[in-house]
Amino acid sequence: MAYDYRVKLKNGTTDKYFCGTALAQLPFFAVAHLVTLTAGYPTDGYSAFYLIFVQVATIFYALAGLVLMVLILKDFQINDKIITLILLASVFGTNLFHYVVNEPSMSHAYSFAFVNLFVFGFLRFFRKPSNRYLFF
Repeated sequence: MAYDYRVKLKNGTTDKYFCGTALAQLPFFAVAHLVTLTAGYPTDGYSAFYLIFVQVATIFYALAGLVLMVLILKDFQINDKIITLILLASVFGTNLFHYVVNEPSMSHAYSFAFVNLFVFGFLRFFRKPSNRYLFF
């Protein structure tokens, strides 16, 4: 039996998902909405452009996570060949590739990017404390 993420309330049903993925997708959703309006398709959130831009958002965040991972590894002065192997292992040795290609609306690629952003900011702040890195 599949797990149901809906919860019955007095006046209806609500979804138990957290809003982090939706907030990460918001800029891409806005562009998709503008393109959909311009193209004359229904602006219901399910037209083709919305789906395309969810995929674009997932690719963007996965690549951002990989770039941040490179910066983190370079902070530790790791050899470029080893960094390449780590990136390949991260993409193809985990479920990251699957979630980017097959399930772009799931939170995994977004979490990958934001965890790397947190680690990057954490390392930079403690190496050279400043308000700039405290934000991260």
